[in-house]
Amino acid sequence: MIDEPAGDGFRDMATGLPQLVFGCRASGERTWPSPQWVVFTGLHETESLGLGWLTAIHPDDRPATMEAWTRASAMGDYLVEHRIRRVADGSYRWHQTRAAPLPGAPVMLPNGVVDWVGSSADVDDLYRLRQRTAEAEQHLRTLMEGVPQLIWRSRDMGHWKWASPQWLDFTGQTRDEACGLGWLDAVHPGDREAAMTAWDSARPRDLLDVEFRVRRAADGRYLWHRTRSRPVRNGQGGIVEWLGTTTDVQDLKESHRRQEVLLTQLQDQARVLEGEIRERARIEARLLHAALHDDLTGLRNRTFFMDRLRLALGQQQDKARPCCAVLFLDLDRFKLVNDSLGHEAGDRLLTEVGRRLSACVSSRNTLARFGGDEFALLVGDPDELGDAAALAERIIRAMQQPVWLEQQEVFASFSIGVVQTTTTASTAEAVMRDADIAMYHAKRQGSGGYAVFSDTMRESAVEALELRTDLRNAIPAMNSGCIINRSTTRPPVSSSGSKRWSGGSIPAGA
Repeated sequence: MIDEPAGDGFRDMATGLPQLVFGCRASGERTWPSPQWVVFTGLHETESLGLGWLTAIHPDDRPATMEAWTRASAMGDYLVEHRIRRVADGSYRWHQTRAAPLPGAPVMLPNGVVDWVGSSADVDDLYRLRQRTAEAEQHLRTLMEGVPQLIWRSRDMGHWKWASPQWLDFTGQTRDEACGLGWLDAVHPGDREAAMTAWDSARPRDLLDVEFRVRRAADGRYLWHRTRSRPVRNGQGGIVEWLGTTTDVQDLKESHRRQEVLLTQLQDQARVLEGEIRERARIEARLLHAALHDDLTGLRNRTFFMDRLRLALGQQQDKARPCCAVLFLDLDRFKLVNDSLGHEAGDRLLTEVGRRLSACVSSRNTLARFGGDEFALLVGDPDELGDAAALAERIIRAMQQPVWLEQQEVFASFSIGVVQTTTTASTAEAVMRDADIAMYHAKRQGSGGYAVFSDTMRESAVEALELRTDLRNAIPAMNSGCIINRSTTRPPVSSSGSKRWSGGSIPAGA
């Protein structure tokens, strides 16, 4: 028996709901629309009865709407999403419509019996959001499937929930095989522990970054890949998932290895070249040292000394004031040591006198072995320049201590010629000539002494040379009876009774 008073309660309850409520039969024919339905669709109550309500449904959605009623009769539940036209602006908005049989007895309403009740809820905003989300996901999926990297999505601790077709094609796995921790089966056994350990530090860092080898299904070869991932968070900051990429870095690693090999080779070549450069520098240094030093004593040699002397003379501004002085030293009776004790002993004597000479002069002066038993000292120290003779005396005193050679006590001494640059000599060679003249002057006075050069010494030396030349030319003439008279220009006169020298007295040592 249909209870009519119950219908009034049903309508009062339905009218108070925000949804578009309706009563209908199991066939979908409506027997009562709520006022909200009338206001939303603009259809009068009588226009909505029976199947008249379908005119408010989008034409494209009407077939599916009625098919759902056919299924509802058998299943006892009605659910469909369709678009309903809103009369206010003529737009169609998505609604979710649900209906179910009334529990208990049907309800009698003026327009018919209600044994099903349903409602349509506006889900347009949700539907469009869902649609945009689906489109975005499809776009993202298309994007992920189009890049060369192997892309995947994972829950925490590396439990994959999706793998891109690139991963599946590369590894030969199916998507089901790759999900969870199945992707590890494609990782080299030696790298699996490192791959999982990386997940332990990924959450605190908000970054997963690890390299491991992945097996390529095409040839079974393991290739190096770099895997990077960052978490995707929701509005509350919670991690929704991890989105990651696995990129082939095999060529890059091989390139790095080649670069490392090349770098090692370059470093080896650089070390060899550096060694050759150092060796060449040492050789050049030795050659330069040998070119400017005496091998035996280690002192400067004649070449270096003459260069320094020329430099000093070139820098002399005031010819009346000396800029330097030269001491030319000759070791007395050195030939006697060589002849008696041998050349090795002579070399040791030269080395010892070189050491003693070095101890007598300052670093601002230039000491050199000129050759053989001759030494030279260029005095440029302003403190010693004023009294070069005192320096000569200091050298003579330093030589007074004996030298032991071959268990023989040997006393060495120098004959020293001293010359100042204020003389008439204008070149280094002229200075050394004058120093040599002064040295021989000192040697004639006795060993172990010195003489300071004067112009008269040069004049005497020139006269001695001329006299020697005349004497040499006179000896053959004397043997043939010719007398040379240097005081006249007359030709030689033959004398059969005597042979005599009329050129004047012969100085000592001529």
